[in-house]
Amino acid sequence: MHYYEALLQTDFERLHPLLKKRYAEQPGKPLRITGVMHHIENGSPLLTPALKFAEPTKFMFANEGQNIPFELETNVTIEDGNYVIYWNRTFYFPNEPKFYDTEMVIDPITRQAVDYNGQGRLFGSRMDIRVTAEGALWMQSTSQFVRIGNQRMTVPKLMYVKGAALEWAEDDHICMAIDVYHEKIGRIKRYIGEYTL
Repeated sequence: MHYYEALLQTDFERLHPLLKKRYAEQPGKPLRITGVMHHIENGSPLLTPALKFAEPTKFMFANEGQNIPFELETNVTIEDGNYVIYWNRTFYFPNEPKFYDTEMVIDPITRQAVDYNGQGRLFGSRMDIRVTAEGALWMQSTSQFVRIGNQRMTVPKLMYVKGAALEWAEDDHICMAIDVYHEKIGRIKRYIGEYTL
């Protein structure tokens, strides 16, 4: 059983066939995908220092651009009975590449998913992942926490940064739209792009 199939159960069958093919990778067999981000946008310029501060941990970056080639490598493992999916993204900006890594842990028993942003599992988001009526894959963060040592501390709602993503199939390629935002501050980062298998 594939990781999203374990999470979504029978809803997995409602995914568009191209998305089912996309998410059929097996543990121990890395998958490399190439595509183009048509738009990478930031929110307020006041956020630029924070985005730059996050770069060393491959959490976020301050660069913006259009039609930026990117590469995504996913590697699935089984750890303590959970699916662990490593998503390593490289964005090839004209002057230098930038990176954004996440690590998703899916518990097939509780059917819960946690997404860790950047390296080190310091910042995590609990995820709500669903299949839309049109067969697209939709996900949104529902709560966040930071790890300090072995302790998890819930991020207060006032500081909560939301993330939402939609993936859908068009012809022979897969499109994506990702928004990271704060209710008071507004948009922090936005990605719109596509890739082929």
